[in-house]
Amino acid sequence: MTTFGLVHGAFHGAWCWERLVPELEARGHWAITVDLPCEDPEAGGEAYARAAMAAFDGADEDLVVVGHSLGGLVIPLVAERRPVRGLVFLCGLIPRVGRSHDEVFAADPEIALPGPEDPTYESEDGATHWKPDLAESWFFADCPPDIAASAAVRLRGQYWLVSREVSPLRDWPDVPAQYILGARDAVINPAWCRRAARDLLNVEATEVDAGHSPFLSSAALLAETLIAAWPTGVEGVVLPSPEPVEEVPVVEAPPPQSVVVVPPAPDAAVAEAPAADARPVEEAPAASAPAEPVEDVPAAAPAKKGAAALTPAKKAGAGKAAAKKAAAAKKAAPEAAAAAAEDAAPAPQPAEEATPAGEPAEDAAPAAAAADEAPPVVDLPTVRAELPPAKSPEEVDEAILDYLCDTREDAGDALAATGLEGFRRVVQLMNPDTARDAARLPTRPEMPRGQDEADAWTGALWTVCRAVGELLPEHDVPVTDAEIRWVATLEPRAGMSLVRALGRSDLSRAIRLCQWMLGLVYLFRVGERERKIEAWDRTAVERLLRQLEESAA
Repeated sequence: MTTFGLVHGAFHGAWCWERLVPELEARGHWAITVDLPCEDPEAGGEAYARAAMAAFDGADEDLVVVGHSLGGLVIPLVAERRPVRGLVFLCGLIPRVGRSHDEVFAADPEIALPGPEDPTYESEDGATHWKPDLAESWFFADCPPDIAASAAVRLRGQYWLVSREVSPLRDWPDVPAQYILGARDAVINPAWCRRAARDLLNVEATEVDAGHSPFLSSAALLAETLIAAWPTGVEGVVLPSPEPVEEVPVVEAPPPQSVVVVPPAPDAAVAEAPAADARPVEEAPAASAPAEPVEDVPAAAPAKKGAAALTPAKKAGAGKAAAKKAAAAKKAAPEAAAAAAEDAAPAPQPAEEATPAGEPAEDAAPAAAAADEAPPVVDLPTVRAELPPAKSPEEVDEAILDYLCDTREDAGDALAATGLEGFRRVVQLMNPDTARDAARLPTRPEMPRGQDEADAWTGALWTVCRAVGELLPEHDVPVTDAEIRWVATLEPRAGMSLVRALGRSDLSRAIRLCQWMLGLVYLFRVGERERKIEAWDRTAVERLLRQLEESAA
C-alpha cells in the first residue's frame, strides 16, 4: 500500500482531491491532503511546506508526494525536510534553487498558456480571486458542467509571496521524481511540461488525456496512472482483505515463513477476529506450540519495503509506523487460528471455564476446513493485553513541548510513546472547555506562535490519535466516547482513524460512533465557534460506516 500526499495548487484547497481519494482507496492505497495557507499574505514557501509537513505527520517513508500546478513549488521542500519515496509533479511548476518563480517565468513565459481576458479580481484585502464563470471554462474546461460549477465557486483567494520570493529550496532532494501532464491542459503548457520533465527531472513525462484538473475530470484514470508510476514492489505484502488468513494450523504455531502479513488499511473493511477466539487453541494439549513462538513470528517474517532502513523521522515517527506494521504481523497468526477455532466451537468459553484440553484438538481439522466458508467473527469478548506503563504528567508535558518546539529528531516517536496519557493531555489542552481548569503547560522561549502554533497542535493531536489507535485493537484502552467525539468535531479525519481502530475490537461501538459522526453534517458548536463537516469528510464517514456495517453483517 502506497500513501500519496496530495498538495493542491493556487486558489484550490484539499477539497479538490475529493474524487481522486476514493479511487486510490478503492485500489488499496491511502491518501493524505493538505490545505495550503494561500489566503495568508505572509505565507511563503516555508509556511506552505510547514502546512504540508503537519498534514503528512505520521506517514512512513513510503510517502509519495504529489504537487499540482503551484503545489509543484512545495513538494521538493517536503522531500528536503522528511523521508519520502518520491515526487510527482502533476501539471506542476518546478522550483529552481536560488531563484523565484516569477523570475523563472519572466525568463520562460511559455510555461503558461494565455488565459481568458480579465479573469480575476483583487479583493479589498489584496488577495486575487477568480471569477467563477471564467474559472469553469479555463481551470475545469474538461470537467462535467456540475463538477466544474461546484469547483469554481470553491476557489479561494490567493496571495503571491510564494512565487515572488526566492525559493527556500537549498538543494534538490535526492529522491526519484515523475511528471504527469494533461494533454489538453489550457493552463500549464503541455509542451513546456514535456521539456521541463526531460531537462529538469531527467524523465519522460507521462501524459493523460485530460485538462488542468484530472483529479476532477478523470479521477479513475489519474489514480491508475499514479499507481502505475509508483508500484508498491513490496515482497510478501498483500492488499487488505476481510477473509481469514489461510493455511495456518490451529494447534501448532506456524513457522515464520508461512505467515502472510496483511497490513491494516485506513479505509479497508475491518473484520478481523479478536484475540479472544485464540484461547481454546492456547488450552490445546499440544505442548509443542506455546504462545511465545507465535509472538516471535513478526521478527522472522519478510520485511516490508523500507523496514530495514527505518530511522526516527522528525515528528512523523517512522518507527511508530514500523511498530504498527509489526503489530499487524503479530496478530496475523493467532487471528487466523482464532477464526478456525470459532468455527469448530460455536460458543468460545473464557480460559478459566474452558472445556477439557483435548476437545479443541479433536475438532481442529474440521475447524481448519470450515475457515474458508465463514467470515471471521468480530466484536466478541476478548483477552486484552495490558497497556504499556503510564507516563508521568511531567514526562507527558515534556514530550508535548519537544513536539511543539521541534527540539529533537524523534519528537513524534516520543509523543506517541506517551499513549493514552499523552492523548488525554493534548485533548485537555486543546479543548477550550477543559483547558481553563487544566494545569498550564510549561513555556519555552522557542514555542511557535500564530499559525505555526496552530499547525503544531494539530500535528500533536494527530500523533496521539494514531498512537491510541494502534493500542485500541489489542489493549483495553479506556478512551471514552466523549473524547472520540471531541476529536471528531475538531479534526474529522483523526476521529475517523480512532473509530476505524476501535472497529477492530468493538465493532458495535465503532458503528454507533460513526453514525453519530454523520450527525455532524450540519452546523455544530466547538467552543465559541461554529464549523461543519464538509461534503469531503461526509463522504469518507459514509464510506467508513458502510465498511463497518458490512463487517458486522
